[in-house]
Amino acid sequence: MPDQRPIQSLLRRFRWLPLATVVMSLLILGAVIASTTLVLRGQLRRQMAGMDGRVLNAVAQVHATTVQKDLAELGGLEDPDNQLMVLLETSRHKDVLGARLFDADGRFVESFPPRLLEARLDPADVRDLRFHEPLSHFYPFFKLQNLFYPDAAPHPAATSAIPLLEVNVPLHASEDGRLVGIAQFLIEGQRLRAELARLDRQLWRLAGIIYLAAGILLVLALGSAFRRLRRTQVQLADRTESLLRANEELALAAKTSAVGAVASHLIHGLRNPLAGLQNLVTSLRTQTDRADQDDWEAAAASTRRMQTMINQVVGVLREQETSRFYQVRPAELVDIVERNIRPLLDSTGVRWQPHVRAEGSLTNREGHLLTLIVLNLLQNAIEATPRGGLVTMSITENDQSLTLEVSDEGPGFPASLRAQLFAPCASTKEGGSGIGLAITRLLASHLGAQLSLQSSTDQGCVFRIVLPRAAAGEDSKVASIDVLG
Repeated sequence: MPDQRPIQSLLRRFRWLPLATVVMSLLILGAVIASTTLVLRGQLRRQMAGMDGRVLNAVAQVHATTVQKDLAELGGLEDPDNQLMVLLETSRHKDVLGARLFDADGRFVESFPPRLLEARLDPADVRDLRFHEPLSHFYPFFKLQNLFYPDAAPHPAATSAIPLLEVNVPLHASEDGRLVGIAQFLIEGQRLRAELARLDRQLWRLAGIIYLAAGILLVLALGSAFRRLRRTQVQLADRTESLLRANEELALAAKTSAVGAVASHLIHGLRNPLAGLQNLVTSLRTQTDRADQDDWEAAAASTRRMQTMINQVVGVLREQETSRFYQVRPAELVDIVERNIRPLLDSTGVRWQPHVRAEGSLTNREGHLLTLIVLNLLQNAIEATPRGGLVTMSITENDQSLTLEVSDEGPGFPASLRAQLFAPCASTKEGGSGIGLAITRLLASHLGAQLSLQSSTDQGCVFRIVLPRAAAGEDSKVASIDVLG
């Protein structure tokens, strides 16, 4: 039997693959959705934080244009005092806690109110502000004690942390667009923090819905794909098993076909010499002393049995070459088998008991081949059964098949031989060739039948032949089959 352990091992490993793939896919999907949500969240937060910056930038540019026109003779917007005026006018926003004025290099110039701490801008922010765009930073928790001088009048919430929005607005000269100053506005960001928190809840709720919907679709898709893959893999395993079994059958056929060709040649060559030998033994038996009669009788029985076997094989060969067709009933098959094994039964002292519970019929070709198969099995059974033991043959049928069973009361087969029972091997019987069962199974395969060892114990063996009903002949005129005998 082919070794199926690699296929079974593959199927066992495959059992955990769907679950592992689904879990890994859900983790990857969750990571992708979370990272996308975080990126989108950052972009939306920057846009929302920049809204106040764009408003203040527009207001500052209006005041800067006015100052540039009205105070051109006093230095225009390049004068720090004029820049401070623009800062104060723009800082009238209701949520502005304070404002600072920086020069074009980000160095502190002035602050309002005066108790506001001095600071210095980040050089990176200064570089960005040169492109005429405002720049905003939002701090969810900013301590006011880090915003005002400690000796100044304390703010009502000076020791607490509040949300703070820092807006930096560039001040550019109208002639050449140079950065001449930077106005920084510090805005209380409670409203912005509430809006950002609401945005976060909506984003994560939306991300959860997308993950749930996409996860369900992913699980359904992967489940369907793995079910199809599982079916395909099982079919592949079945086909592989069938191919291995077919390969074993081909190997057996290759080993036994050469034996069959040689046997056919020998049968034709031995038929006439064996007939002459049988006549010689019969003649000598009548001319010898009574003390040697038993030996000559045994020799004569052996020659008759060999002649019968050769006639059976020749009959099969002839049937293959002719178009004669007739039917054989199971009861007739039993009669033919009994006539052939009767000499062996008498010489061994083994009892024989047939059981027929079948009314169907077989074609002459099926009858010939089935007779050869059963005779080989019965010969083995009789030789394995001790004197006085019982050998039985039963024939039953149903709508699908015709079943024959041959049982004996011998010692059974050793466990070491059962795996290779139908393969050519060394025989355990004296004078045996080791190919009898292999040829028997090959004959069964020619019929489309299945030959198997049903059981083997120290109480005896049971061989079973199952012939599908599609292979058996239908009812027709029954002819004589004496040619088999």
